[in-house]
Amino acid sequence: MKTKLIPVLALSIMGVFATTSFAQDKVVPASDESVAEEVVSTDKADPRADRAKERFERKDAKKAEIANHKAEMKALKEERAAARAERKEAKKAEIASHKAEMNALKEERAAARAERKEAKRAEKEARKANRVKGHS
Repeated sequence: MKTKLIPVLALSIMGVFATTSFAQDKVVPASDESVAEEVVSTDKADPRADRAKERFERKDAKKAEIANHKAEMKALKEERAAARAERKEAKKAEIASHKAEMNALKEERAAARAERKEAKRAEKEARKANRVKGHS
């Protein structure tokens, strides 16, 4: 680490001396100096501004992508919910239809049972009437 640090320090010290010697040689009026500083500052600010703008655009694009994805997911969720509701209604209708069929069958069975019971009763009455006639 010391071997790397020494040349860096030496170069920085030389740089300080070099800038002070150049500053002494050069005399610039204040207006020219401010114009030069403005040009330098705009040149330096430009890449940063461009990077910031690019970063903002990337963030904006990412936000738009996320919003688009959320909208797609919401639409998919709503579509699935609608399909689920439709299936539920179809199942309810099927259950109601099945119930109606079962009630109709139950009524048919009850009618057939009542008919058989009536026939059995009539037969019993007929036998009873025959027995009574036969004894008399």
